[in-house]
Amino acid sequence: MASSQCCYVFLKLFFSLSRCTMNGGSGEDSVTSTFTARWKYYFIWSISEASIIISGLGFSGWTDENTQTKAKWDRAKNVDILGVELAKSAVQIPLVWNIQVSTWLRHYVYERIVKPGKTAGFFPLLATQTVSAMWHGLYPGYIIFFVQSALMIDGSKGMMLLSPFNFHSRFYQYLETCFTFCFSSHFT
Repeated sequence: MASSQCCYVFLKLFFSLSRCTMNGGSGEDSVTSTFTARWKYYFIWSISEASIIISGLGFSGWTDENTQTKAKWDRAKNVDILGVELAKSAVQIPLVWNIQVSTWLRHYVYERIVKPGKTAGFFPLLATQTVSAMWHGLYPGYIIFFVQSALMIDGSKGMMLLSPFNFHSRFYQYLETCFTFCFSSHFT
C-alpha cells in the first residue's frame, strides 16, 4: 500500500502528465506519464481495501471450507497491480482493473444481453462499455475511450483466434505483453 504511494510520488517527479503536452511531447513521455498516473489509483484502492479488511467487511470465506484454517480477505479487492501492468492481452485488463465494478457490469449488463445458449459477440461488449462510459459521465472523452476499448478487447480476442500456433511461443507472449502494456499506458 505504502509502496504504491511512494512509487507514485517518486515517478511523478520525473514523469508528470504535463510533460506530454509541453514541447510536443513524445510517445515515451505518454507511456511513462500514464504509467505514473495509474499509481495514484493503486494507492487509493489499496487504502480502501485495507480499511474494509480492518473493519471486518472484507472477509469472503475460507480457502478450505472443511478445515477453516486460512481466511480469504478479497471481497474488497479492486485492483491486481501486476495483473494490470503485465496483462498478456487487452481481454485481461478489465478483469483486474476496478474489479468490483467490472463484476457488477458483467453480471447486470453483459450477461443479461447475451441470450442463454448463445455465444457473446461484439454487441454485448460494446453495450457494457457504453454503460461504463455513461457511468463515468457523458463526456466525449469517456465515450471515445470506452468504445475504443471495446474494439481493442474484441481485436485482442481475434488475435488469439487467428494465431493459435504462435500463441504458445515465448516470443509471441512477450510481444503481446509489451503491446498490451503500451496500449494500456497510452489509453488508461
